[in-house]
Amino acid sequence: MAEQLCAGALEKFPADANILCLSAQALIKLDQPELAKSRANAAIRLHSDFPKPHEILGQIFMRQGQTAEALIAFQRAAELDPTRADTQLKLGMVLMKSGRPEEGQKAIEASMRLNPARQQIAKAVEFERDGQPASAEKIYRQILTKDPDCTSSAHLAPLTLNSKRHFSAHCCSSLAR
Repeated sequence: MAEQLCAGALEKFPADANILCLSAQALIKLDQPELAKSRANAAIRLHSDFPKPHEILGQIFMRQGQTAEALIAFQRAAELDPTRADTQLKLGMVLMKSGRPEEGQKAIEASMRLNPARQQIAKAVEFERDGQPASAEKIYRQILTKDPDCTSSAHLAPLTLNSKRHFSAHCCSSLAR
Protein backbone atom coordinates (compact mmCIF):
# COMPACT_ATOMS: atom_id res chain seq x y z
CA MET A 1 0.00 0.00 0.00
CA ALA A 2 2.72 2.50 0.97
CA GLU A 3 4.72 1.75 -2.16
CA GLN A 4 1.62 2.22 -4.32
CA LEU A 5 1.11 5.66 -2.79
CA CYS A 6 4.77 6.50 -3.33
CA ALA A 7 4.67 5.30 -6.93
CA GLY A 8 1.70 7.55 -7.61
CA ALA A 9 3.41 10.50 -5.95
CA LEU A 10 6.61 9.84 -7.91
CA GLU A 11 4.64 10.05 -11.17
CA LYS A 12 3.68 13.60 -10.22
CA PHE A 13 6.91 14.54 -8.45
CA PRO A 14 9.74 12.39 -9.86
CA ALA A 15 12.45 14.68 -8.47
CA ASP A 16 11.29 14.64 -4.84
CA ALA A 17 14.02 13.10 -2.70
CA ASN A 18 11.69 12.62 0.27
CA ILE A 19 9.22 10.58 -1.76
CA LEU A 20 12.09 8.56 -3.24
CA CYS A 21 13.27 7.76 0.29
CA LEU A 22 9.77 6.81 1.46
CA SER A 23 9.45 4.56 -1.57
CA ALA A 24 12.84 2.98 -0.84
CA GLN A 25 11.81 2.25 2.74
CA ALA A 26 8.54 0.67 1.57
CA LEU A 27 10.45 -1.42 -0.96
CA ILE A 28 12.78 -2.68 1.77
CA LYS A 29 9.75 -3.97 3.65
CA LEU A 30 8.49 -5.59 0.45
CA ASP A 31 11.86 -7.35 0.11
CA GLN A 32 12.78 -5.53 -3.10
CA PRO A 33 16.29 -4.35 -2.20
CA GLU A 34 17.51 -3.62 -5.74
CA LEU A 35 14.62 -1.30 -6.52
CA ALA A 36 15.00 0.26 -3.05
CA LYS A 37 18.70 0.91 -3.81
CA SER A 38 17.72 2.47 -7.11
CA ARG A 39 15.32 4.87 -5.37
CA ALA A 40 17.85 5.78 -2.67
CA ASN A 41 20.55 6.38 -5.28
CA ALA A 42 18.15 8.56 -7.28
CA ALA A 43 17.57 10.67 -4.14
CA ILE A 44 21.34 10.96 -3.67
CA ARG A 45 21.76 12.10 -7.29
CA LEU A 46 19.18 14.82 -6.64
CA HIS A 47 20.56 15.90 -3.26
CA SER A 48 23.91 14.36 -2.39
CA ASP A 49 23.92 16.19 0.96
CA PHE A 50 20.62 14.62 2.10
CA PRO A 51 21.51 12.03 4.82
CA LYS A 52 18.38 9.85 4.68
CA PRO A 53 19.10 8.02 1.39
CA HIS A 54 22.62 7.20 2.60
CA GLU A 55 21.11 5.72 5.76
CA ILE A 56 18.62 3.72 3.69
CA LEU A 57 21.47 2.31 1.59
CA GLY A 58 23.22 1.33 4.81
CA GLN A 59 20.14 -0.59 5.94
CA ILE A 60 19.90 -2.41 2.62
CA PHE A 61 23.59 -3.32 2.67
CA MET A 62 23.31 -4.62 6.25
CA ARG A 63 20.35 -6.82 5.33
CA GLN A 64 22.39 -8.19 2.43
CA GLY A 65 25.40 -8.87 4.64
CA GLN A 66 27.52 -6.21 2.93
CA THR A 67 28.99 -4.76 6.10
CA ALA A 68 31.78 -2.73 4.44
CA GLU A 69 29.31 -0.99 2.13
CA ALA A 70 26.89 -0.41 5.01
CA LEU A 71 29.67 1.18 7.02
CA ILE A 72 30.47 3.62 4.22
CA ALA A 73 26.78 4.54 3.82
CA PHE A 74 26.17 5.05 7.55
CA GLN A 75 29.39 7.05 7.93
CA ARG A 76 28.29 9.34 5.11
CA ALA A 77 24.84 9.78 6.64
CA ALA A 78 26.38 10.58 10.04
CA GLU A 79 28.83 12.99 8.45
CA LEU A 80 25.97 14.84 6.75
CA ASP A 81 23.88 15.06 9.94
CA PRO A 82 25.67 14.09 13.16
CA THR A 83 22.56 14.99 15.21
CA ARG A 84 20.43 12.05 14.03
CA ALA A 85 20.28 9.54 16.89
CA ASP A 86 19.06 6.71 14.61
CA THR A 87 21.99 7.17 12.26
CA GLN A 88 24.50 7.19 15.10
CA LEU A 89 22.99 4.01 16.53
CA LYS A 90 23.09 2.20 13.18
CA LEU A 91 26.65 3.39 12.63
CA GLY A 92 27.59 2.02 16.04
CA MET A 93 26.03 -1.34 15.25
CA VAL A 94 27.84 -1.69 11.93
CA LEU A 95 31.14 -0.61 13.50
CA MET A 96 30.75 -3.33 16.12
CA LYS A 97 29.88 -5.87 13.47
CA SER A 98 33.01 -4.72 11.58
CA GLY A 99 35.23 -5.59 14.54
CA ARG A 100 35.61 -2.00 15.73
CA PRO A 101 33.90 -2.12 19.14
CA GLU A 102 35.48 1.01 20.61
CA GLU A 103 34.32 3.19 17.72
CA GLY A 104 30.96 1.41 17.74
CA GLN A 105 30.49 2.11 21.42
CA LYS A 106 31.30 5.80 20.88
CA ALA A 107 28.66 6.07 18.16
CA ILE A 108 26.09 4.28 20.33
CA GLU A 109 26.90 6.61 23.23
CA ALA A 110 26.46 9.59 20.89
CA SER A 111 23.04 8.19 19.95
CA MET A 112 22.09 7.94 23.61
CA ARG A 113 23.17 11.52 24.23
CA LEU A 114 21.06 12.62 21.29
CA ASN A 115 18.09 10.52 22.44
CA PRO A 116 18.18 9.39 26.08
CA ALA A 117 15.48 6.74 25.41
CA ARG A 118 18.22 4.70 23.71
CA GLN A 119 19.28 3.18 27.04
CA GLN A 120 17.03 0.15 26.53
CA ILE A 121 18.32 -0.38 22.99
CA ALA A 122 21.89 -0.16 24.28
CA LYS A 123 21.08 -2.86 26.85
CA ALA A 124 19.65 -5.08 24.09
CA VAL A 125 22.81 -4.54 22.05
CA GLU A 126 24.90 -5.62 25.05
CA PHE A 127 22.84 -8.78 25.42
CA GLU A 128 23.29 -9.55 21.74
CA ARG A 129 27.02 -8.93 21.91
CA ASP A 130 27.23 -11.19 24.98
CA GLY A 131 25.50 -14.02 23.13
CA GLN A 132 22.10 -13.61 24.80
CA PRO A 133 19.77 -13.01 21.83
CA ALA A 134 16.63 -14.08 23.74
CA SER A 135 17.22 -11.30 26.29
CA ALA A 136 17.84 -8.81 23.48
CA GLU A 137 14.65 -9.92 21.74
CA LYS A 138 12.66 -9.43 24.94
CA ILE A 139 13.87 -5.83 25.22
CA TYR A 140 13.11 -5.08 21.56
CA ARG A 141 9.60 -6.45 22.05
CA GLN A 142 9.12 -4.32 25.18
CA ILE A 143 10.27 -1.20 23.34
CA LEU A 144 7.94 -1.84 20.42
CA THR A 145 5.02 -2.61 22.74
CA LYS A 146 5.51 0.72 24.55
CA ASP A 147 6.36 2.71 21.43
CA PRO A 148 5.17 1.13 18.17
CA ASP A 149 6.71 4.03 16.28
CA CYS A 150 10.20 3.23 17.53
CA THR A 151 11.62 2.44 14.13
CA SER A 152 15.11 1.94 15.56
CA SER A 153 13.98 -1.22 17.30
CA ALA A 154 12.07 -2.47 14.30
CA HIS A 155 15.06 -1.91 12.02
CA LEU A 156 17.88 -2.91 14.35
CA ALA A 157 16.43 -6.06 15.83
CA PRO A 158 16.64 -8.08 12.60
CA LEU A 159 20.10 -6.67 11.92
CA THR A 160 21.52 -7.63 15.29
CA LEU A 161 19.74 -10.85 16.11
CA ASN A 162 20.89 -14.13 14.71
CA SER A 163 19.07 -14.75 11.44
CA LYS A 164 18.09 -18.24 12.68
CA ARG A 165 15.97 -16.70 15.43
CA HIS A 166 12.26 -16.19 14.91
CA PHE A 167 12.49 -12.47 15.60
CA SER A 168 12.43 -11.25 12.03
CA ALA A 169 11.67 -8.11 10.10
CA HIS A 170 8.15 -9.46 9.62
CA CYS A 171 7.75 -9.91 13.38
CA CYS A 172 9.06 -6.41 14.03
CA SER A 173 6.76 -4.93 11.43
CA SER A 174 3.72 -6.66 12.90
CA LEU A 175 4.65 -5.42 16.37
CA ALA A 176 5.18 -1.90 15.07
CA ARG A 177 1.68 -1.65 13.58
